[in-house]
Amino acid sequence: AGIQVPSQKFVVGDGTTEKLTVDGSSGDMVFTDQNASIFFPPTGASPAPMINMFNSTTVTANPDRMVIAHSPGYPTFGLQYQDASDKFNFLSGGTGVLTVDLSGLRVGVGTTSPTEKFQIETAGGTQQSIVSAAANTGMLSFGTTANHFLGAVEYDNSNNALSFWTNNTADRMVITGGGNVGI
Repeated sequence: AGIQVPSQKFVVGDGTTEKLTVDGSSGDMVFTDQNASIFFPPTGASPAPMINMFNSTTVTANPDRMVIAHSPGYPTFGLQYQDASDKFNFLSGGTGVLTVDLSGLRVGVGTTSPTEKFQIETAGGTQQSIVSAAANTGMLSFGTTANHFLGAVEYDNSNNALSFWTNNTADRMVITGGGNVGI
């Protein structure tokens, strides 16, 4: 018996229910089963890309393209690729929320044009958090590729002390939980 009157030009199903349809005019592929997934086979040492965004080997100035969008009703919410600048942008209503600049090796939060390796930008005030467990420390470290701990600012949650490191030496200056300063 099978599906007697398919809803699209190409339909895959289980004999009675459509599971995947391909629209004959737009080419849209639609899974009609909410539990459907796409699987790729295991690969060897140098696998080819699983999905290509563009059908070109030389053009690198394709128009900006949503790679993943929320839905046809919300086409500017999701992940966009900018070919000319080689960036991935997470968008909310067309506004950049997070950008990964692949060619510049930069990440931007609140900007699609980060100028620093990691940039957080907002029109108003901004606040960042380094959060750790109650008995642990939170640290922001500075250094080189050879030594990441040449300088640091460390907060100790167990005693509420703030410590400053320089030249790879801890506690060059400490502000205790009671407000006393030690150098």
